Amino acid sequence: MLNEKAGNMKKLIAAILLTVSFTSARAQVYAVTSPNGNLTLTVTTGADIKYTVTHGATVLITPSPIALTINGGIILGANPVVINTETSSVNGTITHLYGKNKILDEVYNEHRINFEGNYSLILRAYNEGVAYRFVTTHTGEIIVDSETANFNLAGAPGVFFPEADASLQSWERAYYRYNSINLIAVNRFAVTPTMFSYVDDGLRVVIAESDLFDYPGMYVQRTTQGMKGKWAAYPKTVSEPENIYAYHRVLTREDYIAKTQGTREFPWRVIIVSSDDKDLLTNQLIYKLAKPSVVADESFIVPGKSVWEWWHDA
Repeated sequence: MLNEKAGNMKKLIAAILLTVSFTSARAQVYAVTSPNGNLTLTVTTGADIKYTVTHGATVLITPSPIALTINGGIILGANPVVINTETSSVNGTITHLYGKNKILDEVYNEHRINFEGNYSLILRAYNEGVAYRFVTTHTGEIIVDSETANFNLAGAPGVFFPEADASLQSWERAYYRYNSINLIAVNRFAVTPTMFSYVDDGLRVVIAESDLFDYPGMYVQRTTQGMKGKWAAYPKTVSEPENIYAYHRVLTREDYIAKTQGTREFPWRVIIVSSDDKDLLTNQLIYKLAKPSVVADESFIVPGKSVWEWWHDA
């Protein structure tokens, strides 16, 4: 009897090892490193898509799943099959119309992973941070049911936490400081950008987004492993829909987060990393990742005063 049990146990262990070996064999790893060599964004594809972020030998974000779910349950990122990859580097400049700097250096490395199912994942690494975004090439309009964007932060960093409320209609929040992320209860969430502080390593990590168009803004919600993205569902009915001067309070929502074009680039998910607080004040990564201006003649744009710019949709 004991020999029979031992034999069965050996078979079970062998089966587990075979499964693990098969999964490992399918996994593929892609990485992009910042021009100065400090930051690395690594993506692993297997049963899903996960990414990690490191600064030198310091792991800042441990393997974190990402995905897009569209059209009633099609998961872009589940059992992904890579068709091919493309790498590129840019060493140029961006001209500012107004701002702290007239000229911005635009220097980064990029890795694009193209998958079966008409979607891609673009990875970028700048000296001041890293970012990723999904790209789809579907015909017509698509429904985005949900997005998976996890930020599994290593250790227990401090947090500057601009906590949001359940209404999902306010982006002007007070920043509360916590010495450890563990002091924030699971499911509480904040607006972005949200900053995390690794005191021992002297590093600041800011989670943010860029190039947000035709898509809800990202909150970050506490999980047992760090944070995850959270989005308001698409409005179904609003108050006073015909009154252009009214505050359109969302009354009911759909069961999806976006209705958008099937061929498009989705917002960048951005991780800014800095070893000096003052560098955060001059960090232009969000601007660099945004789409270039489509205004052909910018001569009419001059500094001045504005009142209630939200009223006339400025």
